[in-house]
Amino acid sequence: MTLDGAGARDLSHTAIADLVHGRFGVQQKGLPPGVVVHKATRPKSMRATAKDGSRSISFYFYAKGRGKAQITVQQEKLASQDAALKQKKVWTKSLRDLAELAAAD
Repeated sequence: MTLDGAGARDLSHTAIADLVHGRFGVQQKGLPPGVVVHKATRPKSMRATAKDGSRSISFYFYAKGRGKAQITVQQEKLASQDAALKQKKVWTKSLRDLAELAAAD
């Protein structure tokens, strides 16, 4: 099945992302499962939510010279400090995985 065959032309970006992930098994590189990007302003920022809509996640990108960059992640609506520490570990791993992908290119 293709995206056109699945009716992607009539879907929102979020719905297409859900379709690509759910039906075709493709995950957005560097993002943990269940995170859906809904707005991106290249090359400055990106906004996403958890698939269940419970969290707002902002990413900010900064060029730091030739071949270097900084990414900051801000996640809102976390229930507790323990939840924040758990998510910090998730994002640390995801950003390390993304760095490895970038280094391999």
